[in-house]
Amino acid sequence: MNGIRALSLSLLVWFLFLSPSPAGSQAASVPSFIHFTSTIPPTRYILDHNTAQIGALRHQHFHSRAMHTPGLTIADEEMKSDFGMETLRRAGSRVYQVWTTQINVGFSYNRMDVYISSQYGQGSCPFKAIFDHENQHVAINTQALQKYAGIMKQALENYQGFPTKDHPWKVGSVSKARSVLKKNLLGILNPIFHKFAEEVIRENAKIDTPENYKRTQALCRDW
Repeated sequence: MNGIRALSLSLLVWFLFLSPSPAGSQAASVPSFIHFTSTIPPTRYILDHNTAQIGALRHQHFHSRAMHTPGLTIADEEMKSDFGMETLRRAGSRVYQVWTTQINVGFSYNRMDVYISSQYGQGSCPFKAIFDHENQHVAINTQALQKYAGIMKQALENYQGFPTKDHPWKVGSVSKARSVLKKNLLGILNPIFHKFAEEVIRENAKIDTPENYKRTQALCRDW
């Protein structure tokens, strides 16, 4: 049994180019101000919860109906971002030149926890069946984050709309420029994050079916 909580992301997707890229640029270099990190912690195996406690955890985290749950995988993901800007306004001018000094994006799991009911001893057939099933969820979650972290990093590096010192935005309001840069950044990240969350739910659901549970139950006689 697996569950993954998606962040609540409601900002609109905006791509606003205040200062267009120079015409004819084919293979722009990756801006040095982009810093992207993605980590997956080691899987923790938690063996001191009984089946009822694991079922309560499932309900607490995923608000799903109560059911017999001898195993559970909880993967908490986090996407966070921030940025830095510098500004320049010449004496007597109302126009600011604004450029990006840093874009920091982190897309990671905070934890990957597998719960296996304490009612089944290590080495028993049910323990191994639950262990193998939950590790399928771990693999699905891991592969999805690695896939979409790569897509997210590439999208950031390919985006030509960030203002640079060589090609700054010229604006009348620094706060407005900051707001637009934030929306542009989240306009890149949010759609990718949503696709990631949808894929994780979809792929995990493929192995959390009544038919698959029956096959798992049939592996052992001592449930």
